[in-house]
Amino acid sequence: MDGEDAVNPYTRFQVQRSALHEALVHIRCCYNHKYWVPRRRGDGWWLAADADEPEEDLSKPSCTLIELVPVVTTNEDGHAPTSVRFRHAQLGRMGATTGSTKSTLGSCMRMGNNADDGPDNLDTAAVTVLNLSTRLLPEHVVFKSAANSKYLSARVIQRFNYLQFASDDIGDPTVQNRVVHRRDGTIRVRNAHFGMFWRRSPNWIWADASASADNADTRFEVVQLGDLFALRNMGNARFCTSLTADRKDDCLNASSGTITNLARIQVEEAVLSREIYNVVFNLGEARVYGDRTLTLFTETTTNATASESTKTIASSYTLTKTSTWDSSLELKLGVTLTFRAGAPFIADGGIEITSEFNSSYTWGESIETTETRQVSYNVTVPPMSKTTARVIASEGSCDIPFSYEQRDILTDGRVVIRKLNDGLYTGVNAFNIQTRFEEESI
Repeated sequence: MDGEDAVNPYTRFQVQRSALHEALVHIRCCYNHKYWVPRRRGDGWWLAADADEPEEDLSKPSCTLIELVPVVTTNEDGHAPTSVRFRHAQLGRMGATTGSTKSTLGSCMRMGNNADDGPDNLDTAAVTVLNLSTRLLPEHVVFKSAANSKYLSARVIQRFNYLQFASDDIGDPTVQNRVVHRRDGTIRVRNAHFGMFWRRSPNWIWADASASADNADTRFEVVQLGDLFALRNMGNARFCTSLTADRKDDCLNASSGTITNLARIQVEEAVLSREIYNVVFNLGEARVYGDRTLTLFTETTTNATASESTKTIASSYTLTKTSTWDSSLELKLGVTLTFRAGAPFIADGGIEITSEFNSSYTWGESIETTETRQVSYNVTVPPMSKTTARVIASEGSCDIPFSYEQRDILTDGRVVIRKLNDGLYTGVNAFNIQTRFEEESI
């Protein structure tokens, strides 16, 4: 990991509090949903996103609990960013980054030799933690006020490039914007009509900044509120709101200390149609978890005579499979797309991909399919006994990362094709189906 780029699924992690141990956490990789766990490699211990499920037992080497040890550092501005070191709770060893070795590519996280030190002769500098939103806004977007349902549009008012909630048409050429993600998790926004970036001046948001004018007044933090969003300007740490003042109506202004109704914004993609294809699953990073036993069918036949009897047990059971294709990095907001991809499932020998989904699809929606199977068994029942036929199965979930190509037609007619690596498939299905017979005297 190079630690410089927060805008990819490989450098983003989710922190989950331990259910049993206060001050300890699990850390999960956003790319494959696997948990950090120590692994022995050669002559040392390494932290790897390699565990399918969290482990709370501190006595097990497979424990995934991490202690975050705060470190006070000061940056160039004199502020103290959130910086930590990682101590594995079961091993009691600190983690530290190390450069490439014969067995690793790029910087990796290696465990130290004792509870206080990092690995010998390795850089044990603290890691700066960025508190990022779970997922990123799409690149081409429009903004709509949750208060008056008007799109934010480019308007020249009093000779300045204002942004006003005034349009009713998503195809209006003044409403399209391009989101540019920065490495610290903030964004800059470029209005397509003016061809300039948003800037706070003094609190009004004007679209008049060049690409090189990258300063706090041109940066924004995205706060997600369910299906809505709020934007906080980094220059004054205030939320953007629709403001009527100084002979201007419903213009964007960074003046609110809280997220009021006028600060709530709906974000839509400036996309007329979307196609996703060339889906490639990374089966080597598949995560299988949540295994439980299902009883699909139970039927009992009784022989109350003094001699054995052959009976027929006939019935049916239903198998349910759920498939969800989603992204771990970038949001897809309300665009129904044409989608072609396989639907992996857990089989007795591992993950298999046989069926293919090819239809219109709402990204992140769960598709459920069912299969009904008829069964019939001829069983010999001893005298004065009953025989029970029981069909059982294991049910599990799988998370599988995938790459894909995305072809968009924007509201201005442009065609944009991108190769993305943030796909995450989640499937739930039954496997390892077995039939068992049990005899019991009556």
